[in-house]
Amino acid sequence: MGELLSPLPPQHRSDLVALLGVLFRRTLADDSRRTLVPYLPAPAHRIRQDAIYTANLLLLAAQVESPLPVSRVIGGDATLDRWRRQTHLWRSQFGEASWGAFITSLRVQPVDRDTRDLVVMPGTDPAALDPAWALDLSGLGELAAAAHAVEQQPLSTRLHTLAAFIWDADLQCLLQAVAPLLDRVPDAFITYRFDGDKGVSAAHDLIALLCRPDPRSPHGLHPGILEGLRALAGDNGALAVDLVARHLRDVADDLPPGIAIPLLDDLTSPQHTGSGGVAARTWLVLADCLARLAGRRDVSPAELAPIARRFRREAPALDNGGTAELRLESLLKEAVTTHLWRGAARDDAETILATALTLHDHIPEDRRTPTLVIGVLRLARDLGADDWLAVHAERLLLTLDQDGLWQLRPTDVDWMCPVVRSRRLRAEFDRIQAAWR
Repeated sequence: MGELLSPLPPQHRSDLVALLGVLFRRTLADDSRRTLVPYLPAPAHRIRQDAIYTANLLLLAAQVESPLPVSRVIGGDATLDRWRRQTHLWRSQFGEASWGAFITSLRVQPVDRDTRDLVVMPGTDPAALDPAWALDLSGLGELAAAAHAVEQQPLSTRLHTLAAFIWDADLQCLLQAVAPLLDRVPDAFITYRFDGDKGVSAAHDLIALLCRPDPRSPHGLHPGILEGLRALAGDNGALAVDLVARHLRDVADDLPPGIAIPLLDDLTSPQHTGSGGVAARTWLVLADCLARLAGRRDVSPAELAPIARRFRREAPALDNGGTAELRLESLLKEAVTTHLWRGAARDDAETILATALTLHDHIPEDRRTPTLVIGVLRLARDLGADDWLAVHAERLLLTLDQDGLWQLRPTDVDWMCPVVRSRRLRAEFDRIQAAWR
């Protein structure tokens, strides 16, 4: 077909496309008596006739003019909506083989970033996906780093309803695969950050943390990942930040400092923590990230000092679900390294230990873990609070069973022995020392 059409002058080719467009639109506008279209395709069923006829017209037009604006064939009014409805017609009337051959013989893609029209051309390679353009968000990328689509009905509801109605196997497989993220962070699928002309969804960035598809960011983390997350609000944003924080903790030893430090700085900034964007549990994860980075030789304390100063008792994140248990855990995490402890700028030892004991006593008994009890005692030892240990150590240790006591180290036992009188505790101390020495 292409060889037959190639000798035609440009004007003739344009006129032919115009004629094919008229025939295409007349088919869609014709009535049941078929009075506007003299050509009668072979199949007797009217709907299938229309599907085959319009498909052939499109294939012919794409050979005449390439790339061919869809609006020239299907009409310039609500072109994208018309195109989607027409593709449903073709899909409903073609068998699997015919449908597969049809969609792989044409390449369809946007005209450009600013034009709400598609072009069709002969080709077997499908165009790159651009959901931000499909959602009409691309133009917003010039105004902001990220954009959020407005929905009348949640995407998860629409997709589930559709999949359960038409029972399309491909859609059901894909929907079930992404359901955990779609159900928990639905806004991530309609929130896009812009990298030049390309829009990337927050959902894509979160899934990339697991699959790491880009060799330029083998850990899936990159400075731009937070652009989309900032546009997520409420629980969507808090959960997304938690996923990024946990991933950052896992790769903190290997991630280049130029990426790891700005990410941690951003995640702990008032912009995230002050608006409820970071949950108290996530704050503890971020404290772990800071401790991991502080242990690296290629990271200086001065680089982390501004971040470390945010880990204080009044940290805004601790107000977002910060129970007594989480607040005590946060205090103990600050005592992991001297860098963290100095940055937290806590009060004097007496005030710190009084706060720790109050938090401990406010934790329900079934939630008082040996790790917390032993952590408070070690903190008191580090603060040189021998008088405090003489009063409180034995009472706290008596709340632990044998399994809990065996989380102690022999060096713990060395300084606990002088302040413990309980025979049960002393017997367990002897067993602990015998296991090590």
